[in-house]
Amino acid sequence: MIESFSMENFFYVVRDLVNRSIENNEELKRQTRLLSSRRMTVVVPDLLPLPLSLNTLFGSDGLLDKISIKEPDSELPPSEDLIRIIITKVFVVAQLNKLKESVSSGEKQPNTPKFFGQGLRIEGDADDIQVVSDIVSSVIAEALKTFYLTVEKLKKLKNFFSQQASDLYRGKSDVEEYLVIVKNLMERVENLEKKT
Repeated sequence: MIESFSMENFFYVVRDLVNRSIENNEELKRQTRLLSSRRMTVVVPDLLPLPLSLNTLFGSDGLLDKISIKEPDSELPPSEDLIRIIITKVFVVAQLNKLKESVSSGEKQPNTPKFFGQGLRIEGDADDIQVVSDIVSSVIAEALKTFYLTVEKLKKLKNFFSQQASDLYRGKSDVEEYLVIVKNLMERVENLEKKT
């Protein structure tokens, strides 16, 4: 029997994907261990039709233990174990524009981006803010690296297909010439048959 899909199952999938990324990156795992037993809330106030927050809790092993999505609670009292990351539409649009500019200019990969003061805000203990800042920078840098590698692969693929299309077109004209020669030979053979 197929189990029905639920939001709880979705959160498990997201948690497992995040944890796989953490497990495959020792530096990231070291940093997330520093956030053990800390609640982290990622608030997206104006990017989606509804304001949402992603609530997480890291375990002592540096892996994500809990994840949930709900409406942001603006009345959360300040707490030593709470880190709040606020990502605004201004920030996302600015980062997408920078990415678009760097791709269109042919830039291989930009330097590690600076995000703060551009619509990304982190609230919490100063040490936690530094750890989260490092994590955000490394995760985004890794995502950009993957993006640029994918762009390079797509460019190579495009060039390959362009070359293949060019060869095919050239081959088509060769075939057309061959067909004209065959047609002329067939006409000559028919004319010879008629004469004999």
